[in-house]
Amino acid sequence: MSKFEQCFLNNQIPKTGYQNQKLKWFSTDDSINYIKTSYNEDINYNFNSYGYRCEEFVEAEFKVLTLGCSIAFGNGIPDKSRFGSVFCQLLEKQINKKVFNYNLSWPGVSSDYVARIVTVVVPIIKPNVVLVNFPYLPRREYFDIDGNIFQFRPNKKPNSIKESKFISNFLALSSPYQDACNLFKNYILIDSICKQNNAVFLYSVSNSDQPTYQKVRHLFDESKKANSIDKIDFARDGGHPGIKTNENHAFNFLKAYNDLKSN
Repeated sequence: MSKFEQCFLNNQIPKTGYQNQKLKWFSTDDSINYIKTSYNEDINYNFNSYGYRCEEFVEAEFKVLTLGCSIAFGNGIPDKSRFGSVFCQLLEKQINKKVFNYNLSWPGVSSDYVARIVTVVVPIIKPNVVLVNFPYLPRREYFDIDGNIFQFRPNKKPNSIKESKFISNFLALSSPYQDACNLFKNYILIDSICKQNNAVFLYSVSNSDQPTYQKVRHLFDESKKANSIDKIDFARDGGHPGIKTNENHAFNFLKAYNDLKSN
């Protein structure tokens, strides 16, 4: 079975390749970028048997699926401090039910990745709530001739001649209008699948004031939108949102959830 086929099995959650690993450093959170912050605890990157930074998937009274890129993944902060985790902690107290957070976020991915995971995973786990922080809009997910996934990031330094060619080709085809159209198509797909599976869909957009999002903003249901992340502190890598920022964003999502449920 090819890697491509494994991405779309309708009865299995795709694996990342990091199954059961326990790491001290990951992605941009490394010993070179390390910056001492206001908290003094170790950060561990523990991946479950599917390779996600999440506890082993279990059935629960109430299930939340959290998706996005490195922000939702929690680069440089403890897993319990990620906005998806804090949202679940707050919601658990509010509804007096055990809430489990399926965090399938991954660093460097695009809204294409988010839409693909929702398409495959939501019918399997049947979450009550889906939280999406849409990644940087120019990113794309591409499958090469061998079925391997390439995550296009405009500012990524290529690791090979092949990767350099991919980036060059994507840049040649990119435009703010194409980015806006791609985001909207993925938004519609996610929203539709959530409705089909009776899941509450809530979203935020990284840098939602950017002109690309503004081109299609009027087409989105903003009653489902949480306020964008307002970065007030930094993670251990010195670049990603810190603990307090994630906590505030969890409250943004909780407010959006409560407002939507009350209407």
